[in-house]
Amino acid sequence: MKRFVLWLVVFLATLPAAAQQIGEWQVYPSYWIATRNVSVGSAVYGLMNGNLLRYDTEETSVRTYDCLNDLSDIHISHIAYSAAVKRLILIYDNGNIDLMDLDDNVVNIASLKESTLNNKTVNGVKVEGATAYIATDFGLITVDMEEGVIRDTYRLGIRVQALDVKDGTIYIATSVAIYRSSSADLHLLSNWVRLSGWSLAFKQMFLLGDEAYILRATTLHRLDSNGAFTTVTEGVNLLSSDRKSV
Repeated sequence: MKRFVLWLVVFLATLPAAAQQIGEWQVYPSYWIATRNVSVGSAVYGLMNGNLLRYDTEETSVRTYDCLNDLSDIHISHIAYSAAVKRLILIYDNGNIDLMDLDDNVVNIASLKESTLNNKTVNGVKVEGATAYIATDFGLITVDMEEGVIRDTYRLGIRVQALDVKDGTIYIATSVAIYRSSSADLHLLSNWVRLSGWSLAFKQMFLLGDEAYILRATTLHRLDSNGAFTTVTEGVNLLSSDRKSV
């Protein structure tokens, strides 16, 4: 994957500042800094400077997307994929959400963007089955990626900084502590099991077996099944997991 990102940066740097035009409008997207990517078959969808592109590893072709031709907004901050419904979820800085299938058809969900919430900041997204779990500054949101709707909003009263989901159990790293829940009612914090009293600025979380790996700044921590919180290594900028290794 590192080789792909390096190749893609070099490839895009050789492209002219071409524009897609509708009438008198032109788009000049930047594809310099890669922040996130998702592999779907032979395709890799990447976020670069908040813009989306797709690289086909078999055809070695690149397809770019923008708000004039494909998407509903600008500045994408998070991306994830549901193999169950074969759709990507794209979350923008302003809380707007797009669901895009593999034929580039887009369904927009503007409920969060248009809500009266003061803080709509999204901190992360994880997908299990057809459900996307979204970590926000006010709690959690679940999106039904098949129906294209926000299913539930959980105002926990704490900032959820990172999360992961496995077999129906949700782990969240918050501004207060790390919690776990498999309850059908996630609205009440009392239905969450407090695993650790650590309240750090967490960036990412991955579950491997019965352990949770959590990234804070550039330090990787591990939370085991007994609630022991240890430092694994430092100098880490981004986590990637195949559910077998980090």
